[in-house]
Amino acid sequence: MKIILYTRPADSGLSIVNLAPQNQQPTETEEQFIERVRQQVVPADALNVQIVDATVRPTDRTNRNTWEWQ
Repeated sequence: MKIILYTRPADSGLSIVNLAPQNQQPTETEEQFIERVRQQVVPADALNVQIVDATVRPTDRTNRNTWEWQ
């Protein structure tokens, strides 16, 4: 599954959007589903918006407030 990553402009923090596959419409492709969620959830002024495989997300939540995405 994919996740959406973006940088919040207000505080430069990293936001991670986990997609809920049960919300995908039967007629949507995965790409259409991701785009629909991105439009609903990611702010228009978000920076560095990327759609990546969920495996890139760190599994260790230690220091999670310091995570950065390049």
